[in-house]
Amino acid sequence: MSSITLEELDTQHVDPPISWWTMSPEVSTPDLQHSELRADEFWRRIPGFADVSAAEFHTHTFQARRTATNIRQIKDLLPGSRLRIVF
Repeated sequence: MSSITLEELDTQHVDPPISWWTMSPEVSTPDLQHSELRADEFWRRIPGFADVSAAEFHTHTFQARRTATNIRQIKDLLPGSRLRIVF
């Protein structure tokens, strides 16, 4: 196997190395608003979550266990509310 010297390399047809962050387009501030988490205990306004502590609410196990995935579960979280669900 023969080795090639730097002078023998065809550098005209090779892109220079770039870092991953230079490949990303600039992201505007409105696009990043989803990452600004609320600091208040907003979930306490939902009757089904009123007694849930911040420590428990912020765990992935609580989120997985208590996610409402159908109409019945939503109604259970909001007892007494006058929900009118229309599809």
